Amino acid sequence: MPGASLESTQKAWAQGKFAPVYLFAGEDAGAKHSALEALKAALKADDFNFSEFSGDQESQIDDILSSCRTAPMFSPRRLVLVRNVKLGQEGRKLLAGYPGAPADSAVLVVLYPDALPASKAAIDKDPVLRAFTAHAEVLVFGPLTREEAARRIRAAAKAGGFELSEEALEAVLDEAGTQWGIIQGELDKVRLFLKGRKTASAEDILACLGYRREAGPYELGNALERRDLKASLDVLRRMLEEGSDAYDLLPKISYAVLAQLKAKRMLKAGVSEFEMWGKVRIFGRDRQGPFLQAVKGLSDARLVADLRACVRVEADLKSKVWLDPAVELEGLVVGLCSK
Repeated sequence: MPGASLESTQKAWAQGKFAPVYLFAGEDAGAKHSALEALKAALKADDFNFSEFSGDQESQIDDILSSCRTAPMFSPRRLVLVRNVKLGQEGRKLLAGYPGAPADSAVLVVLYPDALPASKAAIDKDPVLRAFTAHAEVLVFGPLTREEAARRIRAAAKAGGFELSEEALEAVLDEAGTQWGIIQGELDKVRLFLKGRKTASAEDILACLGYRREAGPYELGNALERRDLKASLDVLRRMLEEGSDAYDLLPKISYAVLAQLKAKRMLKAGVSEFEMWGKVRIFGRDRQGPFLQAVKGLSDARLVADLRACVRVEADLKSKVWLDPAVELEGLVVGLCSK
């Protein structure tokens, strides 16, 4: 069933209970990696009982299915990981047939890089998603609300043998954000920093997390959705400094504008907010509120003009090789966030 609880799933793993097929979906790559490592540890998957495939070549499908059907060595199960589903039509069809009749002695994990489509109709168009959402256990690693992140932080700290004061909890959220993959790593730092002490203060958090964290995959789009100039430029510059390619960042900027235009037109057409959130894939009350406020303050004509500005910058970067992509992106962001 889509959206299974990670906490309940990990409890099942600790008890030796495993589904034969898992789909890890969502943009939080760090949280996916942590969950995968936890699964490998629970299965005690050594080199003899672990197979990994990129999933981006049609020729791999036979080896993937063969690995799933191969008996494990000195272990009740083997683990098979497929890191993507960029197979051809025939490969996708064959992979889609596996979850309905999986091997008892294997655990297959397929990573899906994006959030699941909001509608069943959209899921049903993809044979892999249709089969895996019907027969596999699906874990979604998407953005958390601040409340969800706080709950999970408290639970993770307790499991690590310490607790956080309310001020410390707020400091973790402010410094590490709500991307669970990042938070987990920082909580490990806190545990080591405490050296056996049972309570972490805000001062402990600031001393331990005194670093400049990497920009998460949602931050640029989130800041642009709010039309927050300072935050948008800060995240853009940070991502460029961390090695992100300007040509890869432009679609994130364009999508933020396109999502606002779609939302504006859907609301005008009488579509409910609930349905609209699913179609533009904006989740979490802490993100939806500022998004909606910005959309209501922007005219349809302004959003169309902003989208054209994104297209124009993309065309300029492709045709005018002397332009500095970073400078052009900054200029675009300033224009989008200006009143």
